[in-house]
Amino acid sequence: MSLADFLGSTSEIKIIDFLVENMDMSYNQTEISECLGMSRTVVNQKLPLLIYNQIVEIKKCNGNIKKYGLKENSLMNKLIALIYDHSFKMADYDEEERELISRIADECPISYEENCDIYCGENQKITFSQPSVSDIKCKEYKSVQKWENTLGVMIPA
Repeated sequence: MSLADFLGSTSEIKIIDFLVENMDMSYNQTEISECLGMSRTVVNQKLPLLIYNQIVEIKKCNGNIKKYGLKENSLMNKLIALIYDHSFKMADYDEEERELISRIADECPISYEENCDIYCGENQKITFSQPSVSDIKCKEYKSVQKWENTLGVMIPA
C-alpha cells in the first residue's frame, strides 16, 4: 500500500512512495529517476519542492553528487503512520478493490443537477469532461444558483 493508492499517482507522490519504501537508503537523482521510470528532469524539478516542504532532505553530498532521503521529522512520521494505517484498513475489506469501487460508484451516481449557493455572476457555460454530459448553464434563482443540464441552450430565468 502506498500514497499513490489513495492520493493518485503524481511525480511527487511516486518519489515519496519510493523513499518511504527505502527509508534506510539515500539515492541520487539518476537512481531515483531510473528506479521510478521517470525522467531525470522531472525528478530534478520535484526535489526542490519536496525539500522546501520538509519531506525530503539531502542526506549525503559528495562533490556534485547529492543523495536524497526522507527527512526525519514529525510530518514524515505522521505520513508514514497514515500509509500503514490506510493499508491495514484496506486489508479489512472482504471485497476486491475493483468490486468495492464499482459498488460505491453505483451507490453514489453522478448528479447532473446540483444546487450552488455561490454567486456565479453572468450566466456561464461550464463543460464537463464526461462524454455523456453536454454543456451546462447556470440558471439563476433568487439566492441559489441551480446547475441544470440544458444541452447547450440557455433556459431563461
